[in-house]
Amino acid sequence: ARAREREAGLGLRLRWMQIGLHHRRRVERFSAALPYLAAPHRAVTRQTGITLMPDIRWSKNLKVVVSLTDRRILSPDPYRPKKTKNVFITIKYKFQPDHFPGL
Repeated sequence: ARAREREAGLGLRLRWMQIGLHHRRRVERFSAALPYLAAPHRAVTRQTGITLMPDIRWSKNLKVVVSLTDRRILSPDPYRPKKTKNVFITIKYKFQPDHFPGL
């Protein structure tokens, strides 16, 4: 298989939040047929998403990111989902050495 991928994104930093937008397009060409398909085929995947990261001023160690993505696949492959929507919530906390005085 061969694949081409294009991606574009845009970021915006506000006083209380960072916002990121992105769009990705991937075209895959399969040179041989898969075991369950009769002929070689191609698949086009479009993925659009937004990422929100609020500015938490009361804690410099805490980072919260909310990502929303919409993915659509155009393919004759019956095992690939035609559309998926995902929400990811990532929470990171960085511990400082002064939090653990015994170490």
